[in-house]
Amino acid sequence: MDINKYKHILAKSISNGGVTLIDHLIQVKTAALVVADSLGMDRTIAMFGAILHDIGKASVIFQERLKPDFDWATVRPFRHELASLFFTSLVNESIRPKVIEMIVGHHKSIKGDYNGFGMLDFHDDCVNPQDPFDWHIKGWETWNKDALGILGCLGLNVTEISLQQAKQNYDYAVVHCQRIYNNYGWNPWKGLLMAADVLLLPLLKKLKRLAPDSFSIRI
Repeated sequence: MDINKYKHILAKSISNGGVTLIDHLIQVKTAALVVADSLGMDRTIAMFGAILHDIGKASVIFQERLKPDFDWATVRPFRHELASLFFTSLVNESIRPKVIEMIVGHHKSIKGDYNGFGMLDFHDDCVNPQDPFDWHIKGWETWNKDALGILGCLGLNVTEISLQQAKQNYDYAVVHCQRIYNNYGWNPWKGLLMAADVLLLPLLKKLKRLAPDSFSIRI
């Protein structure tokens, strides 16, 4: 696949560096594998979590928000983490729960976020539980093709994901998060991804020397 075909899809706005989504995912994958190796954590889980964590940024809604003239005055919250969950059927079910935990928790706690932006916060605050999915899936017929193309370039064995499959993937993640919320405690997988996502390449050589418990963060 031609990696340059997806260079117009950004992870960050031009004013914030203009990093492309595909480059960002490659960088986070590289860092996540270093952290996983240093802590003796599963490389496959680390790889899938890193590659999928921001793929929801391919959404047409998110890309529109990166434009310099975007009007934030009356904007509705859009969480790219939730949109990333639409693709989790690409992961073997034996490791899917850990990958979901990495995706859904790498910016916000799954519940009780101070802005109310956690996954379960969205559901608790909505009269219609279908609403968060309906909002984050908008434009799916367009942007899911770009997302799958990016994932294919990064080495994933991609298959078409229907609207129905995306909904099933999302519902699976919601049920899992509801099940773990009250008794899960500190989550090293969330910590691994946050470390890789924030530190990235400049600190790769130093990551191996950091204490293992540096990456255990409450979900």
